Amino acid sequence: LAQARSDYELARTLITRAVSLAPDDYGIRIIAADFAAMTGDVEAELVHVDRMIALDPLNPLGFGQRATSLVPLGRLDEAETSARRALKLDPGNLVGMTAMAWAALARHDLAGGMAWMLKIYGSNIDPSAAVDIAMGLDSLQEYGAADAWMAESRRVQPQDNLYADQYDVQRLFLRHQDAAAITAIRVATATAKSATDIAATRSMTRASSAIVITPIAIASPCC
Repeated sequence: LAQARSDYELARTLITRAVSLAPDDYGIRIIAADFAAMTGDVEAELVHVDRMIALDPLNPLGFGQRATSLVPLGRLDEAETSARRALKLDPGNLVGMTAMAWAALARHDLAGGMAWMLKIYGSNIDPSAAVDIAMGLDSLQEYGAADAWMAESRRVQPQDNLYADQYDVQRLFLRHQDAAAITAIRVATATAKSATDIAATRSMTRASSAIVITPIAIASPCC
């Protein structure tokens, strides 16, 4: 309740007290790890996650969360080891797959990261995730496949798909189609339902530098 009210100091006090009273309670450790992650205390998160693993070494949850915690610290080898353990215990573990994707991207292995993102999408169909995949494919110069994933995003969410609208504008700039981008901005602004939507649309008009990697064959979404 304290966390829901954004009273983080009270939440931290209550969680610390709960852990001291029941250090081997798996559920309390989950709450403590999630709170540490939310407040950016990765080292504390790892303490709780490591205890989760010690309490239940056959549960992929602890290994997956440990992996996602280690990536921002740059401990990529350890992160991948934990992620692989989570996936060995549960081949469909989304947290483990996410950690593998993050680790690949942290190594500047966009192709490897994309491969994991495609696996994740198969178990977690989401319009924003489809746009993220399109972004990666554009960076790999796989424009046809990127177009297909943008269409997939709009198939999943035909209306009010602001994230796709925003990236449609950005990718036109990335392809140096400035006139088309300006037209798209005008259309998006005219159809925006609120001032917030308009501001968000305009914020995406800045051109970004695409990562140039040798193009690879990545499948388009299946019909």
